[in-house]
Amino acid sequence: MSLTCAGLVIAFSVVGVVISDQAKFWLGLLAGCTLALYMALRDSPPAYIEKWRWGSQGERRTAKVLRCLPRQAWRVWHDIDGGNGTNIDHVVVGDAGLFLLDSKNYSGEGRIEDGELRVRWLEDPDDGWVCHGIVSRMRGASAELKEKIEAVTGVRVWVQPVVVLWMTFPQRVAQVSDVFFVHGEALKEWLLERKPSARLSANERIIGFLESVPAAPPATQAIPD
Repeated sequence: MSLTCAGLVIAFSVVGVVISDQAKFWLGLLAGCTLALYMALRDSPPAYIEKWRWGSQGERRTAKVLRCLPRQAWRVWHDIDGGNGTNIDHVVVGDAGLFLLDSKNYSGEGRIEDGELRVRWLEDPDDGWVCHGIVSRMRGASAELKEKIEAVTGVRVWVQPVVVLWMTFPQRVAQVSDVFFVHGEALKEWLLERKPSARLSANERIIGFLESVPAAPPATQAIPD
């Protein structure tokens, strides 16, 4: 794209030397439009890239919140390999238990209705979409992590699935089955208010396992969910 546009601008410049003044004006205008079009296309990435950027912004905001947790009581991992070409956004371990967090950065207003995350456009509240299957996907991801931990460490543990929402979410905190939906701005307080977990025994073995899990490959991290 850049080579094509550069070639056209150079061609316009060369032709401009041998044509009349009036034609030069129109040719210059055409060259300017070509350059402006290139700049616009360069700054407008494909939809899947824009979606990934938008999602990555949500992960960064969640990571910033998690950095505010007391370090002596909480351990945090980001973008670890979930296996089978997937990645886990965040894993958090503290006295309150073990949490698998998935960050979602959506535009619009979210609300849990009939066991589903429903998103309505702020510009048109009567229109929107439903995030089908998010509860089952979160439960599946937490179950897989639980099985891996128990297989390696021999420690029985509960992995709490949490969806962190960076969007307008009036409910702030909601629960569907055993999956929590928490607004990003309420995440720190929600974690700190959780009661100590009797299930999180042999904490050091669990932490040792999580330290050994590799980071997700860059290609996996770039796949929008």
